[in-house]
Amino acid sequence: MICLKRNKRLFYLCTKIKNSTKFNKPIRLNLNYEPTNSIGERLTLGEDYSMYLKIKCTPKEASLFKNGDKCYFYVNPPKEHDELCKTADYIVDGDPQITLNQAEIKFRKLSGR
Repeated sequence: MICLKRNKRLFYLCTKIKNSTKFNKPIRLNLNYEPTNSIGERLTLGEDYSMYLKIKCTPKEASLFKNGDKCYFYVNPPKEHDELCKTADYIVDGDPQITLNQAEIKFRKLSGR
């Protein structure tokens, strides 16, 4: 269910350049993302649970994401590449959690967006 084509939505991922504060050009991706909303997530994240998104996907898809990468979920990336991704609205919060055939990636909303 987590990987049905009908549930996948468009967003852009900017991977962080190693040992730098700059990011690569946005990569267009289609995955199933949703806000955090379960009781367990509310207890874990506290009052800030509404500031998070999550993606459940395959381990192969999760291998694209690393802690600190930025994403454009609800805003479009600029026409001309911004090396700092200043207008990105979410950042990858921790490395993906991978279990047998499934992975979960958490994203934290960048303040002021």
